[in-house]
Amino acid sequence: MPQSEDGKKIYKIGIAPTFERMSVGVGEAFSGGAKFVWFLTERTVQGFAGMLMGAISPKHLAGPIFIFTEAGKSAEQGADSFLSFIVFLSVTLAILNLLPIPILDGGHLLFFIIEALTGSPLSIRVREISSQVGALMLLLLILVSVGNDVMRLVSG
Repeated sequence: MPQSEDGKKIYKIGIAPTFERMSVGVGEAFSGGAKFVWFLTERTVQGFAGMLMGAISPKHLAGPIFIFTEAGKSAEQGADSFLSFIVFLSVTLAILNLLPIPILDGGHLLFFIIEALTGSPLSIRVREISSQVGALMLLLLILVSVGNDVMRLVSG
């Protein structure tokens, strides 16, 4: 990958990276896989942060229709492409699950941290209301992502 003078990667429109298959040992394969997962994690966190800060449009959110379509395309390109897509999807879902939204695991972790700091759990009523707000947030996220999928289908 070409780099600028300050060390940043340079991307060119219309040019896709090529990958070369080669045999590697178990250690190198593990290391390469870990680097790939870390790269995906960084990009996913940057994407979520960009959406929260308004730098990235929510129109880029994708739902199940897009996921199925892309899974099919990656499967047509071969097993390695499909497995890479599955890794991408897994990393994205893991990070989504760690967001501090009450009905997700990240929300439970937030409650545990609050309990550890205050010495007592939040009241049941507070947890109920926050879970309802979290469910509403997830429902809105689902509606936006499915709506984006439908708009992509309609617009071609």
